[in-house]
Amino acid sequence: MLHGWLFGVSVNRVKEALRDKVIRYQRECYRVLWEAFQRDVAPGTAAPTGQGRTLGEIRALGLAVAQLAEEQMRVEALAMNNADRLDRAAQVVGQLGRRLAVLEQRVSPASLITKEQAAEVSLEVKALAELLTQTLGDKNYYQSDFSELYRRFGVSSYKNIRQEHYPAVLSFLEEWRRLAGKG
Repeated sequence: MLHGWLFGVSVNRVKEALRDKVIRYQRECYRVLWEAFQRDVAPGTAAPTGQGRTLGEIRALGLAVAQLAEEQMRVEALAMNNADRLDRAAQVVGQLGRRLAVLEQRVSPASLITKEQAAEVSLEVKALAELLTQTLGDKNYYQSDFSELYRRFGVSSYKNIRQEHYPAVLSFLEEWRRLAGKG
């Protein structure tokens, strides 16, 4: 136990005459420990003695840096993989959000326009169809006007227009009628 105790002694607490010996002893302990554990960490890399020891230490440091770089590359690869997985998860969540919106629209009819508002939309579409038929004269535009309204607002019937889209629907039809009147 004495040898281990000497290894941990602070040289500032030792008499001046013995300091050099204690320092030399501790350095030798560090070298022996390094050699012993170096075989476990990197087999085949024993510490050279004498002046070559510095090159051995540099080599060991280089190997340690290379090992750290490889570990960093593995961590970055995992991070990229996780980023890809998060991107895919975001896409799935976005799709679920859109599906939920459609489902909410079906489940909560209170958020749909009233019968009176639906009748107003229908009258506006009919008026636009008559104007287009008079202006262009080649066909009845009633069905194509409704189709465009359904496509633009993502509904299957004008009665399924949501309350929050009602002003936009009227603005859209009014703008379309204004443009058709100029044609």
